[in-house]
Amino acid sequence: MSEVRLGAVSAVAERFGVTEETIADAFIRQLRPQIASTSDFDEAVDDWFKGKSDRLKIALLSHISSDEPQQDADAIAGLIGYVEGK
Repeated sequence: MSEVRLGAVSAVAERFGVTEETIADAFIRQLRPQIASTSDFDEAVDDWFKGKSDRLKIALLSHISSDEPQQDADAIAGLIGYVEGK
């Protein structure tokens, strides 16, 4: 899982013209306390893909803070449903 995350972080960093560390720090900071580190994130994603845990879903839903929280919740549910084949 870490290889996939590293590739995604690299692509986002390049797109926004910032360092990979900046992107990794940002997404971990925004998912604390449920996700505490990049390795913790990798584990949560892996567990989610294997159907072992909803920790990633819970972390994402608990950190919705936009002006349109229902739209964010629907987007997260859509992603989760897509990955789970629902």
